[in-house]
Amino acid sequence: MAQYSTEDQFSLEYIINHVFSPLKLPQGSDQSLENDLALSEAVFDAAITFSDQLPSDKLRLWTNILKMLNNLKDSIRFSVMSAEEVEHQINTLETEMMGAKGKLICSYPGPAITVPDMNIDNTTFPAELANFLVHMDQDVLDAAATRKKAKSIVLEERDTTHPWYITELLTGILRGLGSIANVPRIRKRIGGGVLWDSVKLPWRRSPLWLVIRVALQTTLERSALGQATYKSFMLFFMARLTTLALDCDLSNDILHFMSAKIARLLFKQQC
Repeated sequence: MAQYSTEDQFSLEYIINHVFSPLKLPQGSDQSLENDLALSEAVFDAAITFSDQLPSDKLRLWTNILKMLNNLKDSIRFSVMSAEEVEHQINTLETEMMGAKGKLICSYPGPAITVPDMNIDNTTFPAELANFLVHMDQDVLDAAATRKKAKSIVLEERDTTHPWYITELLTGILRGLGSIANVPRIRKRIGGGVLWDSVKLPWRRSPLWLVIRVALQTTLERSALGQATYKSFMLFFMARLTTLALDCDLSNDILHFMSAKIARLLFKQQC
């Protein structure tokens, strides 16, 4: 049996929790730059190995996927994109998640605007757009969740920020320069919980994992590789994690859950 360090096993358990979402989950936040990097590296490594399963005429298209995943990995490694930024942009609001009966159905991408090249090529436009996005990342505005504490209104760190300054204000500004774009959208059933027990921040399913899945699916479905390749890679990645879990001698309960989930997804793919 292969030998794994404690750090490697912790990273694997983190990835399994967020990819498979087993019955027993942490009761507090486990998100960190290191864990997000481990997840992005695991997906990238699996994508490289998956290349061997593709016919030669589709390898060029898959190369674009590898470049995308590598860019994501590097952006996390060099702290260009933090876990907090991804969480604020992707996570659903706590009230929506807790109030949902079953899973939430969300469509991606969100609002899409097409802007003419003459505006984009204007030297002022890119600088002003970048300046707007920088301020949205840094400024604390009224979109942040709040709560009452000792008769004062304070920021609620346990809830997520409403994205309306991007989904409504920015898109409204861009609509003044362009028009609504008709883009293909996908629907995701979001089943991540909000769990906490005597801790500061709750556990939520990794928003980065959602970003990866949406990016892969939308990119593949718009290419000749199609949805079948997306589903095949997801099964390949999950089977690879199960093999690593066996090598790390994880509990039989986890291994059974992982195997059952893969079998269920494989059955759905063949129907």
